[in-house]
Amino acid sequence: MKRVSILTKATIIALVLSLVTGVAVYAAAGIDIEKYVSVDGENWLDADDSGTGPTVTEGATVLFKYEITNTGEVDVDPALTYTVTDDVLGSITDGTEDPLGPGTTATITKYATAGSGEQGNVATVNASDEVTTYTDSDAAYYTGVAPVSVEIDIKPGSDPNSINLKSKGVVPVALLGSESFDVSTVDDSTVTFGPGEATIAHNSAHLEDVNGDGYLDMVFHFRTQELNLDETSEVADLTISSEDAVGSSYASHVGQDEVNIVPKGKGSKGGKNKD
Repeated sequence: MKRVSILTKATIIALVLSLVTGVAVYAAAGIDIEKYVSVDGENWLDADDSGTGPTVTEGATVLFKYEITNTGEVDVDPALTYTVTDDVLGSITDGTEDPLGPGTTATITKYATAGSGEQGNVATVNASDEVTTYTDSDAAYYTGVAPVSVEIDIKPGSDPNSINLKSKGVVPVALLGSESFDVSTVDDSTVTFGPGEATIAHNSAHLEDVNGDGYLDMVFHFRTQELNLDETSEVADLTISSEDAVGSSYASHVGQDEVNIVPKGKGSKGGKNKD
């Protein structure tokens, strides 16, 4: 991190006069900015360099903390007016009406939605004592990763997974467990299915080993009319959501399986519309 002080002509003259006449002139105060990043609101990293930041799921909230310090000596150096900008988030604060006294620190917290891949942005503070201008910058990095991929089985035991768009019934979907994934830890109220983000039709899901691999699976039922599938649909996603550091919901796990759509107007034998 580099700090730059720009001395005006007036400052240079004042310093020269102080040397010649012995008149006291305050030293250049200085400004410092430190930018930190967090994904949980509790642990903050001074991730100045590429590859040093935390990992966060895309769509979740990433938090930034800015600490701006007037590095001048108390009772000697002046208060500074200042502004802070971020090359990604834009204007962070305007301290022109609230000068920062020497030896004091202002702390500001902002948040953004996590993007994909490594992300880095730089915060810059510009400060002034009306004689000299000071500036300082600091970066913060994080890496956004895709939601965890999980396996699902639409209509367990069926092949193909035919769905009749005219059905008034439900579609069963199994979230498959494995040695590394315990489905019993999933909150079924956070699960949605299909482009319509349908929630489960019954009060709760149930556990059973639908594929006989020795691991419990979680079986949900979703109302067909809430799935928002159409004749062109070839796959459907099941999404498990979680809450981030500020209580917002984001997709933490996603599973996908193929679907075989029975077009409207072409029901099953006998004219009955069943899934």
